[in-house]
Amino acid sequence: MLLGRTIFSVVRCGVGTDGGGAGTSTISPASPASLGAFAALKARRAELLEVLREVHAACERNEIADLPRTVAVLRAHLGEPVVACAALYWVEKNLTLPQLYSTRLTTHSLPIYLGLLGTLADRQPALRRKVLRLLAACLAIESQDASDALAMVALKQMLLDCVLMLLCRGCALS
Repeated sequence: MLLGRTIFSVVRCGVGTDGGGAGTSTISPASPASLGAFAALKARRAELLEVLREVHAACERNEIADLPRTVAVLRAHLGEPVVACAALYWVEKNLTLPQLYSTRLTTHSLPIYLGLLGTLADRQPALRRKVLRLLAACLAIESQDASDALAMVALKQMLLDCVLMLLCRGCALS
């Protein structure tokens, strides 16, 4: 729920009214051009808030059974920078918990997360470094269940494949 409140407060602060501070243009509220621009901004804000509500509802459930549907919702809206940041945050929270490597994270769900990260890096080049840092953090996680070492090797190989794919696309790891 905290993620949703944070996203909505960012959108409310960033779009809508002219603060009138230094460096901002002042538009007369009575001019027809400013009314059209204000209406367009208001419509854009309403559209973005609706997208954020849809994304928040999809991510809030956070069930493995709903994973393909959740990723489809996120993928549909990755063109919006705030949705891309929220998707990266959601994937990070799901992939960086060590206990997930022994219970929830399987060879079935990891490719879904990695595909989303690849799409995110393609659509939002500014987030590529963060995606690579997340993958590096996932590679550093050790499983708490030592009995399934072969599965852990398979997961690490998938993570490395994704890192190599992103590096081949021009991402740089710093």
